[in-house]
Amino acid sequence: MNKDTKLLFLHKIIYDIYFYGAIIVPFFVSKNYDITTAITLAAVYMITSILVELPTGIVGDRYGHKLSVVVGVFFTGVALLNLILLDDIFLDCLSIVTLAIGSALVSGSDVALLRATSDNFERDNRSFDYLKSVMLLLSFGSAGFVVKYLSFDVAVGLSSVIAFASIVPLFFIKETKAKGEIAYTSFGEQLKELPNSLRKVDGGFPLIIFGGLVAAVLFSVKEVTSSLAPVYDIDISLIGVIAGLAMGARILGTYIEKRLLISSKVLLIYFSAVVTATTVVYFNVYIGMLLLIASSALAQMLFYKLKYQLSSQAPQSHVASLVSGLTLAGRLSSGGMIFVSGMLAGRGYFHLTFLLVGVSLIVIGVPLVREFSRSKLAK
Repeated sequence: MNKDTKLLFLHKIIYDIYFYGAIIVPFFVSKNYDITTAITLAAVYMITSILVELPTGIVGDRYGHKLSVVVGVFFTGVALLNLILLDDIFLDCLSIVTLAIGSALVSGSDVALLRATSDNFERDNRSFDYLKSVMLLLSFGSAGFVVKYLSFDVAVGLSSVIAFASIVPLFFIKETKAKGEIAYTSFGEQLKELPNSLRKVDGGFPLIIFGGLVAAVLFSVKEVTSSLAPVYDIDISLIGVIAGLAMGARILGTYIEKRLLISSKVLLIYFSAVVTATTVVYFNVYIGMLLLIASSALAQMLFYKLKYQLSSQAPQSHVASLVSGLTLAGRLSSGGMIFVSGMLAGRGYFHLTFLLVGVSLIVIGVPLVREFSRSKLAK
């Protein structure tokens, strides 16, 4: 790796140490909100992400991916700090909105920045994905213990400090434009060209839709896992371990995807079956948690294949926008999943969330897989 890529990886190592992701729902419950309100606040994060995901991708493509990442990480640190300093439902909601905007500014632009600095994008992109999963495994796995032996405020506060610290390596990265990169004169022109850029990617629009369905599980696993604590009265330290194992499953999924040639259609069948089977959490919470971990591995195998296809084939001037589009589809799906799970949890039917998602994957996913079954994604 060259110097700029190493600096970006150093940022990634620091930035992805955040404890709040594994304990965000019980954190809000600890602030005396009921479970429905706590999950609704998590849904607000998703809804805000939906609204700002694509615009922030365009901002990154237009004003610089490095600047977008720096500002996004700063917003993340401020939002987490406010969550522990302020104590009001309106202010907490505002902090969640700020957190979502920060995450959206980073999303897509970090991948685009990697592609711009890397000498071997295929190798470094996979390593980037491994690194994220490893750091999330460590931080999620230890989050419950930080809360148990210290406090929720310490866990969230540490996440804020670490976010601020991760900005430092970014200042030393030199971002250069790729040869032949188009310079757009307006947001309108840049947005207008997005469909043409998407057509250059194998799978095109169906890839975005299908990726969003897969991400419904991948993106919401930390909220769903943390919800198990108040719903089934599970010890908070165990919840952190389960969330960490889910991240470990993503590492395993990335490795298996590299080694085995499994078609997207076969993966979808396995994935849907495991998600649906997770409904058994109502009868045995431990078996349900194991199935949730397995679904994370299968989701990662599918999503990595889709995301790499998009980021490697898209024109550099639209990488952040299109990856943000894929993330947007994921936010829509996972936001809906979290909202539904909150409604069901309040009525004692939390387990039915997995049944609904599993059936949706089969009904909606199979026709979409057929549309690009002849592309490289099928290999």
